[in-house]
Amino acid sequence: MKESFRKSTLSITAGLLLSSMSLPSAFAGYLPDGTVNSLGLTWTRNNSTISSTGKADWNAANKTCNALTAGGFTDWRLPTKQELSILFSISINALTTAGWTLKSTWSSTKYNNDNSIYYFVDLANGNYGWANGGSYYVTCVH
Repeated sequence: MKESFRKSTLSITAGLLLSSMSLPSAFAGYLPDGTVNSLGLTWTRNNSTISSTGKADWNAANKTCNALTAGGFTDWRLPTKQELSILFSISINALTTAGWTLKSTWSSTKYNNDNSIYYFVDLANGNYGWANGGSYYVTCVH
């Protein structure tokens, strides 16, 4: 597995709204606990979407987001690297409060147009990197 890291800094102004709903974590018809609304998108908590650990390889992460039905929506997808970087920039404390794990989270952005290497963003420090394997956290957006 090849990994590489780089620091990214983005200057933004955006609002963050945390879901305070106490809803079941089932993904049909309800948004799970820890859902965040930001950047005009709804985000599932990155440690709740897939497996008990919240981690998966990129193919499983992508497949899970594309098949997700939650809150009555079926247009879920993996976020881009830029979207994750902006989410990190908004508020680490808000994500922590919502129960997110502030670690490396998959994006849908390919590295150098390679269909086997994708970027991830570390939500603890804003660093990003790329990998052609491994298991990282998964958040889906719509």
